[in-house]
Amino acid sequence: MKWFNVFTVATTILAAGCQSEQPGPNPYGKYYFIDTITTFEEFRSLIEGPAFADADSLRYGKLAFGDRGLEVIASSSHVGNLRRVYAEDTGATDIGLRALAYSATLQLEQLYLSRNSISADGLQSLMSGPATSRLTVLRLNGNQFGDRGIAVIASAEHALNLRELFVANVAMTDDGLLALCASRHLRSLEWLEITTSRVTPKSLLGVLDPNCMPKLEFLEVDKRNLGPGFVELAAQKRPGLRISAP
Repeated sequence: MKWFNVFTVATTILAAGCQSEQPGPNPYGKYYFIDTITTFEEFRSLIEGPAFADADSLRYGKLAFGDRGLEVIASSSHVGNLRRVYAEDTGATDIGLRALAYSATLQLEQLYLSRNSISADGLQSLMSGPATSRLTVLRLNGNQFGDRGIAVIASAEHALNLRELFVANVAMTDDGLLALCASRHLRSLEWLEITTSRVTPKSLLGVLDPNCMPKLEFLEVDKRNLGPGFVELAAQKRPGLRISAP
């Protein structure tokens, strides 16, 4: 029975389940893109099997395994090399997120959890658990945790390593953006997505303060949220900041 596609070490760079040839060794290790599994039992057999021990990345988005999927990953003894988990549109909640964050085996670096059912309480677990202390990429688009969840991220020491944060369509308002700007921990953040948010032009001006996320290089925000002349002002105050405003 074929359960999954495995794109192996060597010259394969993986993006969205596709292959492209690159010279030299593959920095992503072994990548499991699950596209043929249909039952939870098959998924569990894969994750708990010894062949999974060299897996570096796992993508199983849109398989509605809910918290059970994250719990199986968290409890497996074969996930010590796993650094990236893509579990978007899987029906996960705070329960699965806590299991993942407090796994005794995992040490995650990138986590993609868009369009699940994660609240601020779940983020509290995520941003305090030992398995997620080294996160550099966190994608949470479409989870309606609001400003309270944003404040949890901004105040967490785990945020010290974050390079990319995606919080589009999470019911964020000006208070959330102010929390991000005031954070003492988001000093390494380079990429921020806040599209489909409720921020106003006035609060966005705070992003132009060089002390606000000082390493920020790329900002994704809706054009309707920008005030007149914002892009021109940004070019003067933060010339290294690129703005995408669809």
